[in-house]
Amino acid sequence: MSQIGDEFTIENVTMPGLPYTLFLNEAHGVFADENVRRAFALGIDIGPAVDSIYQGQAERAWSILSPATPDSYDPSLEESRAFDPDAAGALLDASGWTERDSEGYRTKDGARLSARWLAYTPISDANASLGDVVQSDLRDLGFEIVRDNREIAQYYEAFDARDYDLSDWSFPSVDADVLRAHMHSGGYKNGSSIVDPVVDQLLDDAIATSDPAARTVLYQQLQQWNATHVAMVPITVPTAITAYSPSLKNLTFDLYGQPLFYEASLTTAP
Repeated sequence: MSQIGDEFTIENVTMPGLPYTLFLNEAHGVFADENVRRAFALGIDIGPAVDSIYQGQAERAWSILSPATPDSYDPSLEESRAFDPDAAGALLDASGWTERDSEGYRTKDGARLSARWLAYTPISDANASLGDVVQSDLRDLGFEIVRDNREIAQYYEAFDARDYDLSDWSFPSVDADVLRAHMHSGGYKNGSSIVDPVVDQLLDDAIATSDPAARTVLYQQLQQWNATHVAMVPITVPTAITAYSPSLKNLTFDLYGQPLFYEASLTTAP
């Protein structure tokens, strides 16, 4: 932020909802195996990548809900998953990915351990850099990640058919029910192809109650389910960054980090 000068105020607001997340499609290809999904998550060194790419302006995500999401976040998941390529390799060995091909990628029954990452263009510089880290870290593990970047129409053609191994996005929301679209068996953004009656029931129970404490318990159970099942891999919590002059007074922000100018005013003095 040094480019804009010291005289400006920087407001960095953590956005609620679903963090920037990798969705592992368990109904397609290698991610049908939970060991492979767990190995994928353990084989990426997320923390240093987020620190380097965002330079302190965004934090690593530990859960499939942002800490700013009301009545929902599970802080017990923080620091719960460390980069562990040895454990990741052991999981892949246990699933039979023990041979190597001429390029050093793991194989089983003659097939390469490979996953196709579907994304739509344009891809932000930050997301492209994160993708490079994922690809490089998993290459060291013998796990090939093939990037498949498409125009939006072609992307949704593949997405709607769930013809991919992983995809990525974030989804801001002030209500933890955002997980319904992403985890319910009938969810339109269920990019991991989750079909689990336990998950469906938790989501149904959460939307049916108006008790904030009860909702928190149910949404925390969903976050714990994902931490075990590894259908979704949270990467970073999006933030809304606003820089403004000291001549602008009484600027406030909504839950999404967007500036509210209703009570704001301009002054001539700094």
